[in-house]
Amino acid sequence: MTNLVFVNNSRESFGPTASGAIATCVWEVCRVARSEGTEPMVITQRQTAEPYPWSAIEFVDPGTDGTDVLGRINRRVTGWSRISQRRFARAALDAIRQLQPSAVICNNDPQVAVYLAERLPRTVVTHWFHNVEMAPDRWRRAFSRSSVRPFAVSRYVARAIEALYVLAPGRVAVGLNGVDASRFTPAPQRNAEPAVVGFLGRLAIEKGADTLLEACIALSSRRQDFRIDLIGDTNWGRSIKGSYRDKVDHLCEQLRVANIEVVRHGHVARSDVPAIARSFTVQVLPSRWDEPCALTLFEGMALGLPIVATATGGTPEVVGSAAMLVPREDPQAMADAIEQLLNDAVLRERLGSQARQRAETLRWSETWRSLQSACA
Repeated sequence: MTNLVFVNNSRESFGPTASGAIATCVWEVCRVARSEGTEPMVITQRQTAEPYPWSAIEFVDPGTDGTDVLGRINRRVTGWSRISQRRFARAALDAIRQLQPSAVICNNDPQVAVYLAERLPRTVVTHWFHNVEMAPDRWRRAFSRSSVRPFAVSRYVARAIEALYVLAPGRVAVGLNGVDASRFTPAPQRNAEPAVVGFLGRLAIEKGADTLLEACIALSSRRQDFRIDLIGDTNWGRSIKGSYRDKVDHLCEQLRVANIEVVRHGHVARSDVPAIARSFTVQVLPSRWDEPCALTLFEGMALGLPIVATATGGTPEVVGSAAMLVPREDPQAMADAIEQLLNDAVLRERLGSQARQRAETLRWSETWRSLQSACA
């Protein structure tokens, strides 16, 4: 009998090259669990990309959602957001009944969590909120009445979920994400010439790379002894054309005209991130959305990087005093913070050292312990 099953988000794959942060969190926590003698099963949709090298994976095939008309009919009749989500839940239930675990942890799929909890009354079902995941009204009401144990990646997410799902204050348990501080280690020394202003994340509107580029355009009128490194693309493993990417392309061209080099690494496998990001002089997280608990922050801190980040969502509680915080969508404030760090090697060293110390307390083993407590 398997003691614990992780049910992946019904839209997500589970691999190192074409999956998002949820898969990373599940993978890292599974590794810790295995080191402590537990081998969780992971239930996830079938995928074409290579999965994580985990022996206990149950692949299910939820099929496609069909046409928009079928999707609307499905939502009206069944209440499920997607046809494939409903199929995924059924397939996950069949697999779980075979495994007979004592606990199930669902990921960013509250509808699936409610469905499983109603049909598995003797199994502890926990829902891991990786961000402020919405659900239709009927499912939010069902969630609030259910036995599902809510767990969130930050206090910000927990309080937001309590408000949206009408849960009692303090009902949502909290455990921050973590980082493998043995793999994300600082560079022996940083003497990059020119200085490197680094961005790590998807080139999506919510991540705010355009705000960083606009800040660097403003900064280029005062100094030109820096370059910009962008790690990431519009989606995991894919580059998708669109108006936002066009805007990023245009801003990069403006910087080149201003004699500022922009290095675009594109999508990079997680295993290659430390080697590239170690060259950053400063890491910037310019998100305009309320970051729930950004993994790139943990990784930058573990690399001992001085960080400039927008004060949104869970970011302040993640970084503590180990970063410079600026308002969202304020290129001038961001430019001023970056320039202050580029001008002050002592400040860079102090913030980088604080960041590393902070990261060493934010390990995946702590996330795993918090999850175990939520399931107990």
